Order: sequence, then C-alpha cells, then structure tokens
Amino acid sequence: MGILDFHKPIQLLILYNKEKMKHTNKEILGKGIKYLAFAIPLILIGPSVLFTAFNNQNHPYYIPVLIIGILALIAAIFLLFKGIMTVVKAVFD
Repeated sequence: MGILDFHKPIQLLILYNKEKMKHTNKEILGKGIKYLAFAIPLILIGPSVLFTAFNNQNHPYYIPVLIIGILALIAAIFLLFKGIMTVVKAVFD
C-alpha cells in the first residue's frame, strides 16, 4: 500500500469540490467595474460643482449649476450601487 492510496479519499474530495465550485462570470464582473469606473469622476465632480453653486448664489447660473451638481451626486450614488451589486452578482452567482 503506497502513500497515494492512503490519500486517495482526500484527493477525490478535493476533485469533487473543485467541480462543484462556481467560477466568476468575467463579463458581468467587467460590466460592474465599468459602472464603478464611471462613478469615480462623478464622485469628484458632484461635490465640487455643488460647492461652487453654493458659493455663487447671486450669480444668474446658480440654479442650473446647483441642478447639475445634484444630478451628478445622484448619478454617482446610483452608479456605485449598481456597480457594487453587479460585482457581487458576478462573484457569488
């Protein structure tokens, strides 16, 4: 009886577990990373635009700049949520 015969049940168990393991869906993972990549600029731009709008409240473009800043923040939050959920779905589904 050799060493390999003693470890045979363990080797079979490892092979069985490898076959049962699911792999990450790389296409869905890439889509999630794209969402996160598009969110990064909006995370930086949104607060800057909002800060600029609040510092220039007497300017005629106060309301449009304020709306653009708020929309950028909402879009950043949405893209972050969608990106994280997509990455989680790619890894655990």
